[in-house]
Amino acid sequence: MRQFRYKQYQAKNPLTSIFVAVFGITVVLLSLALGFFVFIGAAVLLVLFGAVMKVRQLWTASQSSRQKHTESPSQHGQPQIIEGEYREVNSQETDKRNH
Repeated sequence: MRQFRYKQYQAKNPLTSIFVAVFGITVVLLSLALGFFVFIGAAVLLVLFGAVMKVRQLWTASQSSRQKHTESPSQHGQPQIIEGEYREVNSQETDKRNH
């Protein structure tokens, strides 16, 4: 089995070593800053989502309590009736239209 050993970059010019070190530190700091701002953005979206859900929950609760107050006491426990008008249609007329 072959082993690989990490070979550190040895620059002969000291300015190259300084440039590599500064570039590496810059990349690490930019990565941390970008990660921080992505984390803040995700946290803001989570807070906004929670606030919208809370407002929706409160609105739904207020609508249901308002509906309970508008019903008369005699309607509690009784089935509700929906009234409407209808017109009888001859089945032969509808059969001719549909076929």
